[in-house]
Amino acid sequence: MGNVTLEELNKGLEDMVLVDGIPATLFLPYVKDEVLESFVHKLLDLFSPGIIVGISDKLPANGDIEKVRIAGEIVSNYEI
Repeated sequence: MGNVTLEELNKGLEDMVLVDGIPATLFLPYVKDEVLESFVHKLLDLFSPGIIVGISDKLPANGDIEKVRIAGEIVSNYEI
């Protein structure tokens, strides 16, 4: 949840590990599942294996827990 792209972040981190990475806003009920799925795939493609995937900050109070499951499944099934 910032003003840089994933590509810019990846370039700036160089050999460091990214912790979290998924903006909390993607777990809001009005965000389409496909948007979250696309973001998580892109995140993994750019940073894997140098990432500890999580929600940046925390799940919003009105966040959709099913979206957490969706992100978890994508991470679980991701192959490096």
